[in-house]
Amino acid sequence: MNFQKIFMVVIYNIVFLILIITIPSCNILTFDNDNSSTPDELIVVPFYTLRAAPAFEDNGSIGGVFKCEFNFSNIERGNNYDELSDVELIITNQTVFNKYVLCDNDPVVNFDEEFVLAGMTKVQPHCIYIKEQNVSFLRDTLTYTVIIGKMICAHPEIASYMVVVPRGYLADVIEFKVIWGEER
Repeated sequence: MNFQKIFMVVIYNIVFLILIITIPSCNILTFDNDNSSTPDELIVVPFYTLRAAPAFEDNGSIGGVFKCEFNFSNIERGNNYDELSDVELIITNQTVFNKYVLCDNDPVVNFDEEFVLAGMTKVQPHCIYIKEQNVSFLRDTLTYTVIIGKMICAHPEIASYMVVVPRGYLADVIEFKVIWGEER
């Protein structure tokens, strides 16, 4: 009887060792931590603009996109004096949208499929305008870039901007990049 128990333990150990040796070669227990599914190539993300003001029109006149405006009574201004950007909002539902944004024609934002990135600059001691804006994705980070241009005039001003982006990017890191462009 003892011989039979010893024989069974040896057989179980041999089978266990064979499994331990062969399973890794089958790629069953390997883990992919190299983020190979994340592209190393910059992806331009589609968006549509709710606000970009002030901005220059194609004919050179000052204008912009004015579909919506901030509800300034609910906006808390930032305290970071070293940055150009003052307010940065990621709006993911209609309730928050209604709190911070006022729209004349109630543009449709389908919050089941989209979300809003919005912001404004600090007050500048001279005229400014939105030169360019884009949304891009690289290595798990969605970046909303707004390039602000300077104009020569003595009129304090802020620039405000608001875009709608596909909701699939909401799980990623979101970064606002508000930078100076050239003077006009």
